[in-house]
Amino acid sequence: MIDVAQFPSGCANRLLLAGERATIMPKAKTSDDWFRNLRLDQLYETLDRIPIYVYMKDRQSRYVYANRKTLELFGCAARDLCGRDDAVFFPADTVQHLQTVDRQVLSGESTFDEFVAGEGENQRVYLEVKTPIYDRTQPERILGLLGISTEITTQKRLEKQIRELAYSDPLTRLPNRRLLFDRTEQAQARCVREHSHAALLFIDLNGFKRVNDTFGHEIGDRLLVGVSARILEQVRQTDTLARLGGDEFVLLIEAAGKEAFRARRYIDMVAARIHAALEKPFAFGEACVMTSAAIGIVLFNDDTTSVTDLLNQADGEMYREKHRGITPTGVSFARPS
Repeated sequence: MIDVAQFPSGCANRLLLAGERATIMPKAKTSDDWFRNLRLDQLYETLDRIPIYVYMKDRQSRYVYANRKTLELFGCAARDLCGRDDAVFFPADTVQHLQTVDRQVLSGESTFDEFVAGEGENQRVYLEVKTPIYDRTQPERILGLLGISTEITTQKRLEKQIRELAYSDPLTRLPNRRLLFDRTEQAQARCVREHSHAALLFIDLNGFKRVNDTFGHEIGDRLLVGVSARILEQVRQTDTLARLGGDEFVLLIEAAGKEAFRARRYIDMVAARIHAALEKPFAFGEACVMTSAAIGIVLFNDDTTSVTDLLNQADGEMYREKHRGITPTGVSFARPS
């Protein structure tokens, strides 16, 4: 433990900012004279070389020391840091969070915390450890706190990308099969609790293979993205549209109605809107694609049927609709000139 004197009100002790000799008080005795006689300025010089943020605050959460990495983050010199608080360096919502954590530490707790600073492209995530600094002569008295922090923005972005790869379709950014199964199981549980109905709509494009064969896979991919956007325009934010692969989509609609007939009427209305939206031309440069979709619907209000069985039922309904008077391709084309 560093033998620091009491922090004077409003400013740092000269010991913290100057290279005066200080005593290091290790918890266990050591025979190493170099450690016993270590100068405080040598310690600070070492802290200035490490690639993490190290700082100290007094009982009013005002900075009394910061290493070079922290000073670079704040954009100020050591002589200008004394007496400043987080409000000078962080936005208001971040300051509120940091002050809450500081109060915990100054009451005697040690904390391990993540916090976010900034927004958009400038957003940064930090992992931070804080611990009280006690008076050596009065062990119960807290003089301030020591904070050690490191930036984990890159790691957080990688974690987000991994989650997206695991739970979303890379082309359309829609939820994939795994996430659809999870949300459908949650929807089943809510149906039981709330005595309501939900539905799965299995949506399959007609003639998608011919789109790829005629215009190429790039246009086919753009069509899938366009179809996703149009379907999303017809549903609520609480509904889930997932892509299973190829030209197959599944729409999960929750809270469709308490009574089955009202739920069915609402679902039929949504399906009609989707049909109408997808029958409008898709224009991709000089390529114009006219398409349609077959939609199979399964309604449920409990958790007695597995998600796999529900999907199979909706898939079966979709195929019955596909062969119920729909043209073989369901697609008309205007070739590029």
